[in-house]
Amino acid sequence: MLTRRQLLARGGALAATFALPPLPLFSGPPSVRKLIDIGPGGVIAPGSPQDYRAYANRALFAETQTGWVRMWADWPSLQPDGAFAVDDPRSPGFGSLTALDEQIRLARTDGLRVMLLPYRHPLWLADDEYRVPAEGYPLDGAWSRFFEFLLTRYAGSVDAFELVNEPNHQLRPQAGVERAVAQLMQTAQSVSARHGHPRLLLAPSAADVKDVADFTSSLLDALDAIGYEAHAKQGWSHHNYSDVEGRTTARIDAVRAALAGRWKGRSDVYVTEGGARLERMRALYPLEDPLAAQAACLEAAWASHSRAGVGMLAQYLLYADPNYDCGLLEPAPATVKRPAYWAWKSFPRRA
Repeated sequence: MLTRRQLLARGGALAATFALPPLPLFSGPPSVRKLIDIGPGGVIAPGSPQDYRAYANRALFAETQTGWVRMWADWPSLQPDGAFAVDDPRSPGFGSLTALDEQIRLARTDGLRVMLLPYRHPLWLADDEYRVPAEGYPLDGAWSRFFEFLLTRYAGSVDAFELVNEPNHQLRPQAGVERAVAQLMQTAQSVSARHGHPRLLLAPSAADVKDVADFTSSLLDALDAIGYEAHAKQGWSHHNYSDVEGRTTARIDAVRAALAGRWKGRSDVYVTEGGARLERMRALYPLEDPLAAQAACLEAAWASHSRAGVGMLAQYLLYADPNYDCGLLEPAPATVKRPAYWAWKSFPRRA
């Protein structure tokens, strides 16, 4: 891994690579913004349907009037061998890095705001890609250096960094996970402060499991215990499949209630992943056509979340993944647009 001084030097040298000026950090009263999570495949498997450059993805973002894209900086793909710096051309992950570079550049060229998610852990750091490293997430530790690499490389072209993905579901061990996430958030805040807090930071990107409100309260307790203080460039992120599929805001309302009076960052919650899975449509709405039910769920979510203090509503995937079937189109290489596609397109675009 590079030293901090090397990171700063390389970050300056990369300025010409991402020549477009950064979009201003959005401000003003909360309003719902549209985001499509394109999926991790664009970095794990460049050229896959989840690659922004592939298929008709660029045209689909434009046609649906979607203003935000969530991309995944999959650490095991970008740095599979810890003996090489992330941006070392000799690294076996260098092709994934250049693929991410190009996708971010094209998204910015197309007028999109970009959210970037550091995802998983390489096996040279932990024995499982979802296991919290033995060292945790200390400042200037391995994760800290990886995040600082992303921040210095992309701060001029990425509008928000989401720090972790569904820690209350994916990270192991689950016992004490809120303390690990609190440390990660504090480290990210410290790294961001070194660079003048250039972009919005989002966390914890919690899975909307049944006890998500309890996790929220426990994480707030852990943040309080280490003296963490959020500021105006930090937001609370959340995933909401259950609410979308149930045509309700029950779980996000419970999260917002847990945050009330305790979270000092931005007041509107950011839904950064969600959607309606066809198998859940068949189970929940047996009298409705599953594809029509999926579209109806998105329409209900847009209406209800617009009234629920939500700053962003996300759709997971353009093309449906057969293993997680909530996309707006049939699985690639099919180009069939589902009713949900037209529902999503009808929602207004906001910066």
